[in-house]
Amino acid sequence: MTIGEALEATALAAGDEPVERSDAAAIQAAEARATGLDANVPGGLAAQAQSAAAANAWAERDADKTTLGDVLAVCFFRCFCWCG
Repeated sequence: MTIGEALEATALAAGDEPVERSDAAAIQAAEARATGLDANVPGGLAAQAQSAAAANAWAERDADKTTLGDVLAVCFFRCFCWCG
């Protein structure tokens, strides 16, 4: 299974769930394994997930929180619409 396939499965299974810090940490670990880098890729998926998790911690209503699906949709849009 590729990282892309794992992210797609995550979006389908938990796409409506708000991004939490543990989600961002898991995405960062996967991104580090995929890139071989110890730090976040600037503007990459892990950085976006961490930003979303931080914002979600301050959101008062669940409706205002960024979901995993939101973060992954931006990633897929960038990968497939801008690169191809």
